[in-house]
Amino acid sequence: MGNSSSIPTVLEYMLRNFNKGFAGDYGVKLVPWKLKRMCEIDCLYFGVGWLSEGTLDVPTIRNVHRIITGDPGHPDQFPYIDQWLEIARHKPPWIWLCVCKKKQILGEVGTLQEGRSVFYYQPFTTTDLLNWKHHTPAYSEKPQVLVDLLESIFQTHKPTWVDCKQLLLMFFNTEECMRIGTEAQKWLQTQALQGH
Repeated sequence: MGNSSSIPTVLEYMLRNFNKGFAGDYGVKLVPWKLKRMCEIDCLYFGVGWLSEGTLDVPTIRNVHRIITGDPGHPDQFPYIDQWLEIARHKPPWIWLCVCKKKQILGEVGTLQEGRSVFYYQPFTTTDLLNWKHHTPAYSEKPQVLVDLLESIFQTHKPTWVDCKQLLLMFFNTEECMRIGTEAQKWLQTQALQGH
């Protein structure tokens, strides 16, 4: 904007130096877009003070690390948060500029600073689940109605893995749950083979 030069965020430094910072051997290929998604979307929902532009605050990163490695956890994100924690703890030379430039600059008297939006995670209530189940026909009767409801829930609620398990158990019978799990495993295996 105008003459002011923008200061790159922590995430931007991580993405620019992806090959240096995320070269650990985890048995899977690490890709920048997954790091970006983890930082800008997934970590915000953990409620530990993570910023969408990333952070080098070790306690915050450790809290995210605990959630990702916990139960049920997010195993697909482990390599990214593990490397991020190492970078924050050891601060390699390529991240120094980011650390130095992140000093808080006070605005002039009387100027307003825009705040950032905050997402508050609200787990599903029993009422939500029972209401959805009561007003939605079984998957075996009208599959598209349930698919539409689930798409709507995923877009509006941004459910966690625990929420997804609740939805699975609420809307599908045992046989359908097993079939969904099998298909999901097949899909994940093909994605891993393709390097996604």
